[in-house]
Amino acid sequence: MREANSRNPTDSALRFERLLSDLAAGFIQLPTEQMDGMARGALERIVATLRIDRASLVRMRVAEVAEVTHSVSVEGCAGNGASAVHAMGPWTFGMLGSARPVVFSGLSDLPPGGAQGRG
Repeated sequence: MREANSRNPTDSALRFERLLSDLAAGFIQLPTEQMDGMARGALERIVATLRIDRASLVRMRVAEVAEVTHSVSVEGCAGNGASAVHAMGPWTFGMLGSARPVVFSGLSDLPPGGAQGRG
């Protein structure tokens, strides 16, 4: 018998696919005035389902600058201010611009130059 919160890769993939499907369905025909609340709720579900510390939505801007529009973090984990604007190094900006997730446990996980602008 398998535990309910098994880390089986197949179970994780199915949970993730179900999450994406549920989230996408929730945004269909959603009135504009409800988007912010739905985005925050979606991030909360992502954090809980994937068991991660934080998740953010980022609006890409020019000259390697991005605006964090929505951010959620677990209790005890410093979040990114929702209206904060962060200057990023070329690696991070390139990853976000390619629509690929940027996932790391600490700044030491980033390639050289990846932590640029983070002090």
